[in-house]
Amino acid sequence: MSRVYVLVPVHNRRPTTLRFVDCLQRQTHTNWQLVLIDDGSDDGTAAAVRQVLPGVTILQGDGSLWWAGALQLGYRWLTDGRAQPHDLVLIINDDTTFEPDLLATGAALIGDHPRSMLHAQCRDEGDDELLDDGIGVDWRRLAFRPVHASDEVDCLSTRGLLMTVEGIRRTGGFRPRWLPHYLSDYEFTLRAGRRGIRPLLDPAFFVRSPRKPTAQERADGLASTVASLFAKNNPVNPAAWFMFALLASPWVYKPWNLMQVGVRTLVRLARHKPR
Repeated sequence: MSRVYVLVPVHNRRPTTLRFVDCLQRQTHTNWQLVLIDDGSDDGTAAAVRQVLPGVTILQGDGSLWWAGALQLGYRWLTDGRAQPHDLVLIINDDTTFEPDLLATGAALIGDHPRSMLHAQCRDEGDDELLDDGIGVDWRRLAFRPVHASDEVDCLSTRGLLMTVEGIRRTGGFRPRWLPHYLSDYEFTLRAGRRGIRPLLDPAFFVRSPRKPTAQERADGLASTVASLFAKNNPVNPAAWFMFALLASPWVYKPWNLMQVGVRTLVRLARHKPR
């Protein structure tokens, strides 16, 4: 039975994280190790998890890691000799819930496709509507589209991503200095694919998650608009898109995509209407 290392970044979501741990403890595949990357929580998340799961490994951050920084900390811990190459690593959000056979299903699928990265289909926890599957990239438009066949996938989210330890080692990890949060998972999985780790989709491997509300832009003033636009947790942050275009675009599209990011940023700022 393969050992599964479960990497979970958390920050101040104690009830959510405990619900996740409860799902993990119900797994039929029992050979797993939770690696909790706690990025400066002050609500007692880490202590609460340790109380119900004394064997948890906790890696501590100071609140500045964000998603990619937390996963890079987990990557360094995982690849320093603790894990065997054939062991598995699951990167997953703590706001997901899942069936007791998630790890068993994933381990079996990766066993059949060891040079793959298996993406967990994400369904709405309320109505079971599909929220997240594979992603295709239109490099000419620098845009993403949902796809549902493994051979059409360009990149994947890390809301639930399973691969071998050897596979994640081959990727080189995350790049938090350049992509601390949004788009870090797409760049990571694009790079993994280019290094021989093939995307794999299977509807039997799935999680559930709450539907996230659509972000609303505010226009209280130009300075606050600029600050909001460039916030690390803004999915349209121009700095993140610039670095994604620079790091991930094929060379033939790189200059064009960098220009597109600049034009989009100017258009957003030009549409600013003070209240």
